[in-house]
Amino acid sequence: VTVTRGVSAGSPSLTVSWTAVSGSGITYTVWYSTSSGNETEPPSGASTQSGIAGTSTTLSGLTQGTVYYIWVAAVSSRGQGPYSTRVSETTFEGKIYIRIRM
Repeated sequence: VTVTRGVSAGSPSLTVSWTAVSGSGITYTVWYSTSSGNETEPPSGASTQSGIAGTSTTLSGLTQGTVYYIWVAAVSSRGQGPYSTRVSETTFEGKIYIRIRM
């Protein structure tokens, strides 16, 4: 699982990507929290994005300068697979200015 920092609609965002698992009908769920939980399981109350068909998603509307802990699991008709190992990233602080020369 990899995480890239960014800005979406003026607020910090994190783009999470992972390697696909084999099989048909696989979707993914991403859990994210400012609480670290443990290495292999998110804390109760973690926010989620579920039903993700691809191998990446963007978490937006996050708090500036905050560490987020992230877990991913594959889901099939047989149920949820194991959680990924926890990864973490800190969102950007303040505003980001991009200057474009024309």
